[in-house]
Amino acid sequence: MSHLKGTGLKPKETSIKRQLQHGQKYANHGSGIVHGNSMTNAVIAHQYDSSKYPTSAVSTSLDIEIAEKYAKGKNTTEGKIYKIDCNKLELYDIEMIKVSELMERPRFPEDKEVLLRKKDNGVIPMEIVIEIIEVK
Repeated sequence: MSHLKGTGLKPKETSIKRQLQHGQKYANHGSGIVHGNSMTNAVIAHQYDSSKYPTSAVSTSLDIEIAEKYAKGKNTTEGKIYKIDCNKLELYDIEMIKVSELMERPRFPEDKEVLLRKKDNGVIPMEIVIEIIEVK
């Protein structure tokens, strides 16, 4: 995700669907994949390698400590947390996808990951952000 100054939160990809086949990495028995091109498959692949399998959703967490960990990233000591007003999601045509409800066994269940996706796969407007928290 990148923040487009003054416009919104831009996902890394323009699609939320992916086709996986049994035998592919992450597509094993019990993983939850479904036949064909689907959002479920995209989320499952994204869980295991978000750099290889980006989606049109922005990853968020319901846990502020987890959000802080991801805001800092692996190679930096500071970052930003975007606090979202969930009451505005419908107004801006944004879908909220709780990973734990889509996958039986999320790779990182402690992340309490929620994906936010503009239904047209576009940029998520800053109007849903109620606070930007600097973390160090």
